[in-house]
Amino acid sequence: MRKLREKIYDNAAFTLIELLVVIAVLGILAGIAVPRITGVQDQARREALNATASSIRNAMEMAYASSGSYPTLNLSATTLGALSDAISSGSGISISLSGSDVSVTNATNPTGGGFEITIQDTDIGDTANSITIDQSGFSPLN
Repeated sequence: MRKLREKIYDNAAFTLIELLVVIAVLGILAGIAVPRITGVQDQARREALNATASSIRNAMEMAYASSGSYPTLNLSATTLGALSDAISSGSGISISLSGSDVSVTNATNPTGGGFEITIQDTDIGDTANSITIDQSGFSPLN
């Protein structure tokens, strides 16, 4: 009888409480890690938008240096490819901008000269998702 009792109580398995504790710990770790990972993705998108803005500004300045005036811009298309074409046509420089999640919300030549271009990335999780570029520069996203 004693051997039978030992066999019944000597099984090597996890109890329900042990399993619940492990699941709770994993849930807490996931709750800490997920917001940090998404914050890194938003920061990477901000930096990519800053780099795109810098490329646009440099291209506009190169066009001005080569032809003496800024390229004529219009907002007929709201893609970076269309903006590339507008900057490249007639300026003698070649620029290729791409990005499916970045849109051009404003591209004009104000009266009195210069340019004003606003680009936006709607995939950034917070409200600071657009940059306005003009002949004096731009304020990068942080």
